[in-house]
Amino acid sequence: MNSHLVGVIPAAGRGARAYPHTRVIPKAMLDICGKPVLHYTLTTMRDQLGIRDVIIILGRHGDAIRERFGDGDEYSLRIRYVHNDRVDRGLAYSLLLARDHVPGSHFVTMLSDEVYWNSNHDELLGSDYESYAATIVARGHSTNREIRKNFSVEAEGSLVRRLVEKPASSANGLLGCGTYIFHRDIFEILERRVAHSGELTAAINDLVAAGGRVQQFALRAEYININYEEDIHSARSIVRRSRLEAAKVSLVMPCESSLAVIEDMLRLARRCPRIAEVVLVARDSGPVLEQLAIRYDVRLVVAQGLARRAWGDLFRAGIAQASGDVIILTMDDDSFDLGDTDKLLAYMCDADLVVGTRTTSQLVQQGSNLNWLARAGNFVLAKLIETLWMNRGARLTDAGCTFRAFWRETFDQIEPEVRSSGPAFAPELIIEALRRRLWVIEIPINYCRTSEESRIRVEHRNLRVFLSMAATILSKRFR
Repeated sequence: MNSHLVGVIPAAGRGARAYPHTRVIPKAMLDICGKPVLHYTLTTMRDQLGIRDVIIILGRHGDAIRERFGDGDEYSLRIRYVHNDRVDRGLAYSLLLARDHVPGSHFVTMLSDEVYWNSNHDELLGSDYESYAATIVARGHSTNREIRKNFSVEAEGSLVRRLVEKPASSANGLLGCGTYIFHRDIFEILERRVAHSGELTAAINDLVAAGGRVQQFALRAEYININYEEDIHSARSIVRRSRLEAAKVSLVMPCESSLAVIEDMLRLARRCPRIAEVVLVARDSGPVLEQLAIRYDVRLVVAQGLARRAWGDLFRAGIAQASGDVIILTMDDDSFDLGDTDKLLAYMCDADLVVGTRTTSQLVQQGSNLNWLARAGNFVLAKLIETLWMNRGARLTDAGCTFRAFWRETFDQIEPEVRSSGPAFAPELIIEALRRRLWVIEIPINYCRTSEESRIRVEHRNLRVFLSMAATILSKRFR
């Protein structure tokens, strides 16, 4: 590893196009699957390029970066910070501010608003970069739409002849990415360039015009340049798609029905190959229930002292003990078909929270105890949430369905604000996800005829519960 290379990360941009996500934080701190974007940049520098010394250029809201990453000790890095109080002068000026902190002949620059996944950055070290004034990472076979967000690379073989910022189209499909290795001579070019414009691509064109040799390096990776809100979700999807196949799935289920019905549910859970762990949550235990847990190899959590209606607290206790990357919630009364687990998981690449809906009549079994009044009440509450958070884009029809799946990091983000101990826990999970601009997707699931009356049906389908849920929803919006 060439540990003498220093990393420079410009993170001073305003992030205006990603607003309102960047209202109080820089783009480098946007959350991608429980980690800020800058986490991925730093780990790429450290693990693939052997860098141990990093300079981060800060702008508005830079304190959020400094507080999160500190001196870099958590990452086995030495991080130093330089403040840019003239963000209006552009990226070239930000990079110029690092000049006094770069000791060697070459240094690596990576932008703070890009995510590379499964990349070949480690091959950069063998690209003979020391023979060039600059090395630019470029990805082939990119679409014009992708290239318009960045810049195109015009090249003869490996030599770069010109960069075009945000072109209407590209003849060769070469997308210029925000990873560079520069010789320190670039600082002289940058100093002259910032007097005219702050574009880094223009400075590199100046370097080529002055006779500097610039090479392109072929990137192999999934790559997202985060400009707009949809790019945040695309980056999350890229990361999750590769994680989902190996993700551990935990099923959390309260223990309120008869032991015979609970045992049936455990048998069904063990028939689902994707469910790796079952967490059974009871208000109290006993030898029969303990033996049942042992027989089916499930984790039994005893949450003593909870009120009869404390369904939210039961789920919360189970989630706290679950070890999965993905958590699925279900009732213990055989009303949900665990075969729909694959349906929920199919959307986990794109969504932070996948919620079931029992409003598709073909999937509600004849004789199931979901009467028209209960369905209407949940529909009204769902539409209330949808209306109050209309700009979040969610389409909801069933606020109270407890059969749902979410990523562990999603719950970790929203858990401090999910305070309902009873049935309002279900809509509150949705609301808190929407408030953080996470993606909530609702899908139709089967609702089954059960072998016995469920307490959830008797106690949680009345006007008082409806009004308490409505009050929770309104308080979340207008408090």
